[in-house]
Amino acid sequence: MTIQEMQDRLGELHESSVALLQKSDDESRSLNDEETALIAGNTSDFNDLRDDIERRESIESQAAHLSTPQGRKTEPSGPRISVD
Repeated sequence: MTIQEMQDRLGELHESSVALLQKSDDESRSLNDEETALIAGNTSDFNDLRDDIERRESIESQAAHLSTPQGRKTEPSGPRISVD
C-alpha cells in the first residue's frame, strides 16, 4: 500500500466515524455498543495507519538524504607540479 493509499484510508476511517456520530446525534441518542465498537476500531486502525505513514515518510526522507550528493569531503592539496 502506498502512502497516498494509506492517507486515503485515513480519510475513509474518519468519515466512517463521523457518520456514526452524526447518525446518533440526528437521532438524539447516545452511541450504541456496536457503534462504539466500530468507532473504537476505526480509531485504532487510524492511529496504526498514521504511525505506519510516519515510518514510511521517515524512511523516504532518509533515502532522499542519502541520494543527495555530499560534495568534497577532503580539503584539496596544493597545486600539482609535474616534473618532466
